[in-house]
Amino acid sequence: MAPRRRGHSGKPCLALFMLFAMLYFAVPEHIDICRDCSCFGTLQHVSCQGVFRVGAQLKHTFEDVAFRGLDLNAPYSKLSPDLFQNQTGTIYLDLMENGLKFIDDRLFTILRQVKYLTLSLNALTAIPVFHNLSSLQELNLMFNNIRSIGSNLNSHAPKLKVLMLEHNKITITQGDQIPEELEILGLSFNKITSIHRGSLSGLLQLKKVDLTGNLISQISSGSFLLPGLKTVILNENRIREIFKDTFNPELYKLHLNSNSLSGLGNISGILSLKGLYVSYQSDVIKLQEIPLLENLIELTITVESSPDHADGIARILTKMPSRCKLQLLLDKEYPQFNPTTYAVLPISKQ
Repeated sequence: MAPRRRGHSGKPCLALFMLFAMLYFAVPEHIDICRDCSCFGTLQHVSCQGVFRVGAQLKHTFEDVAFRGLDLNAPYSKLSPDLFQNQTGTIYLDLMENGLKFIDDRLFTILRQVKYLTLSLNALTAIPVFHNLSSLQELNLMFNNIRSIGSNLNSHAPKLKVLMLEHNKITITQGDQIPEELEILGLSFNKITSIHRGSLSGLLQLKKVDLTGNLISQISSGSFLLPGLKTVILNENRIREIFKDTFNPELYKLHLNSNSLSGLGNISGILSLKGLYVSYQSDVIKLQEIPLLENLIELTITVESSPDHADGIARILTKMPSRCKLQLLLDKEYPQFNPTTYAVLPISKQ
């Protein structure tokens, strides 16, 4: 009697198909766009390093693209439109560390879905014109030679949320040049000398601004009166005085380390302040002169080793709300202010 044939379930074929699919999407693909470079990635992500051929273009749409070593001898008019000819679906684009001094206006014309763009560590002297980048949310331009913000961003990147311009040569900021929906602004280590009412005006969604390491010696009253602003970082500047009504009363954190402040009386109106950082001033601030803010949970300050030191600590201990617990940590003497100690006073709820 002949054996009965068993029905074919089709499961081996399905498994084989899934295996081929996994290999197709996971195995690095050779992408022929280079004269002297190497590219690795999948149909979703690609990273290239080396020198690109003139007129080269990617044949697939990638979500995440990172390029290193663009050929600076190639005419930008040819390089720009050809390279991204088929990249309408790119979301992440990284062009950092390519020595770019200039970017053709047409480079980003078809990249309408790009949300995250990195152009840091180049040699740009101005913010490029971003035609049609209506989806751009984060822009990184750190470590360039940019001298001004200009009006390009406001016109062509209206949905920008994060703008990083650290380590450039910017001397002035104007709120009307920055997209209104911006939430985080990084301007540390530039050449800004003053902040006035118009510097950040209109940025009603701004939550954090970092101006560390500039040349700021003057801050006008009302400069940081923005309703959504929660963190202001002004470390390593030349600030001597804080005027009344300078900051948003709802501010959470204020960083003023390494300035030239001698008093802090005018911050008493920041009732929501939770963190105050005022260490290493050219003139030592006395603890007695620090406003006792009800919601303060952390204070860093440089204090003298003197009777005033003990008096200040006693004042804070006796006048702080009973629901708060004060802890004092003393470090070794800081040689810049001899004799001084560095005190960190975190106050935690009981």
